[in-house]
Amino acid sequence: MTPDTGEIDFPLITSTAVEALKKSGPSVLMTHSQGGVPGWMIGSASDDVTAIIAIEPGAFVFPKEEVPEKIVTKYPMAIEGIPVSDDDYVSLIKKPIVVYFGDNIPSEPSKVPAWDFWRGSEGAEYYFDYKRGAAVNRVEFVSWSQLDWQEFHPTEIVKDLKQPYLMICGENAFTRPGAEVMFKNAGSENKKLVIIPKARHFDLYDGEDYVPTAIENITEFLQKNI
Repeated sequence: MTPDTGEIDFPLITSTAVEALKKSGPSVLMTHSQGGVPGWMIGSASDDVTAIIAIEPGAFVFPKEEVPEKIVTKYPMAIEGIPVSDDDYVSLIKKPIVVYFGDNIPSEPSKVPAWDFWRGSEGAEYYFDYKRGAAVNRVEFVSWSQLDWQEFHPTEIVKDLKQPYLMICGENAFTRPGAEVMFKNAGSENKKLVIIPKARHFDLYDGEDYVPTAIENITEFLQKNI
């Protein structure tokens, strides 16, 4: 990681990446932090981007008429949405998108500027309702078209699920309330809910104290049911 040493030219970054993708072919674009901003633009501009994985992106894009209010934190810069044309926005959100934030980002204002920046970047004010651990409006990025989001009700859809069903969730994961509702509603006769003690949501991806337990449960479930 190096500090910025000059002007950040997003159009240049975008056009360069688009040309590179023409040579590499269809790809899943993974971005991190400040790279999330050009990632949205590249995803919109290139048909070779088949999906986007954004890890703690610093900002999000919005249709010009739907940019939320600035989020002021103790960091020198306010958190701002980036306006784009309706066409560019629709081109982007038709693609599968998943966004990851760490569970250790404070949900309340912090005296540490960098921590407060990520509280604002995560967008607690208009992305998530932490009490419910679920999206409260249509600006949450999900892994399908946002155009269909309002008509998508996963807790109802799983009632028709008949296949063997394994749900693994961290004890302290913000996703746990939704996971437990999904499990309860699942129509599968053969289903299992595993709560990993002390684990948060992202710990099940890279937490060395928790991943082995998750893998053991997955392996055992597959051996019994596949």
